[in-house]
Amino acid sequence: MASTIEQGIATALPEHESASNTGADFSLSEAKVWQKKPSTKDRGELFHRGLEPTPVDPVTGLAYPIMPHKGQLTPDNSSDHHAAHKRLRRELSEVENGVVIRTSRMQKVYGPGGSLLIGNKLMPHHTPHQRYHYFFSGPEKLPEDSHEQFKYGVWAGSIYVPEFGLDVRGDKPRLARMYPDQVERLMDRQLYVGAIDTLRLFLRQYVMDNGIPQIDSQDIDRFMNTEDLEQRIEFGRIILDAASRIVSEPMETDFARARKRGRVKPMLGKCVAEVVQMNVTFGNQKKLVNQLHTALAA
Repeated sequence: MASTIEQGIATALPEHESASNTGADFSLSEAKVWQKKPSTKDRGELFHRGLEPTPVDPVTGLAYPIMPHKGQLTPDNSSDHHAAHKRLRRELSEVENGVVIRTSRMQKVYGPGGSLLIGNKLMPHHTPHQRYHYFFSGPEKLPEDSHEQFKYGVWAGSIYVPEFGLDVRGDKPRLARMYPDQVERLMDRQLYVGAIDTLRLFLRQYVMDNGIPQIDSQDIDRFMNTEDLEQRIEFGRIILDAASRIVSEPMETDFARARKRGRVKPMLGKCVAEVVQMNVTFGNQKKLVNQLHTALAA
């Protein structure tokens, strides 16, 4: 079932109209996109100062993506958009693991990026990336504690694509329902993890800190007491797989629903635990079991 926010927006979008020509006007308060309204009577003025908070998907907390480009994107005709911005805001520059949030959700967008100066007139030649920053200041809230950061990182690592995207082509941005070909372009080519090693290290540490304390002591004893490297690798993977399932359990229902609706990249895992396991156990297995052994011996 769609969320309350999605239901509210969807009522404004006829089922069979093209997403390129329809959308929910961001000034519609009934869409309930923002947690609180800006303290001004002239909302329209905010669209010309880059002060409007970027709306986020209510299930995942990820900012809605910019509507995908139809053509082929190359390094010469595109730029990289950070879903979590601005770079120096406290949640990204001061909070622990802020770099994970900053780099785990990226989008290839047509044309050069960069913010337009306040007061600049919006022109037809301005690119989607420039137009986005002309309108929006970034998500109003980003995750700060490790549990919320974990959820954010898993959704980003799953290449989750929401039902709606940001249409920034006109004089006022709109939230538009995306069609299957648009979802496919985002999922296959245009949404990506900017620093996959950073995300994997964070997920691994989170699993060790929060999942392993709940593992049966007999499994841990087998791992700690064997001198055989192959057995230690096998026992280590058993421990990490079990710990990944434990920490992933609160997300299973939402993830299963998203996967059924085709909103996460299927090759990355049949369930959220598989997504976490794949990232946690990726890499040099000897180094992995040494790290696990050090953590358990502490």
